[in-house]
Amino acid sequence: MSTNPVTGSPPAHPAEPGRSEPPRQRAYDAARRHSARVRLLKRAIPIGAVCAVGLVGAAMVYNPFGRVPGLAMGPISLSGTKIAMENPRLTGYRKDSRPYDVTAKTAFQDVRT
Repeated sequence: MSTNPVTGSPPAHPAEPGRSEPPRQRAYDAARRHSARVRLLKRAIPIGAVCAVGLVGAAMVYNPFGRVPGLAMGPISLSGTKIAMENPRLTGYRKDSRPYDVTAKTAFQDVRT
């Protein structure tokens, strides 16, 4: 026979046939699991938000995308679902060590694709 984890006494009502615990004990256990989840999320959500803000701040300070070698862009604008870059330029070397240089007045890309 099982005992109540809180009081240590045997259950007040016998278990239903085919069930190991009475309905009241199952409800109590479900409520404890729910409370534990709420306690976890109560801490995890604010910590996650602070981490996200910190990552965005670090990306702004260190600007990891501004250091791509051979890539230079002019002003960028957004119009509807299209991004427009003015005076994009891409330089680099092919596999056979020959240099290349790609330039344009304007480049467009649809963000849906």
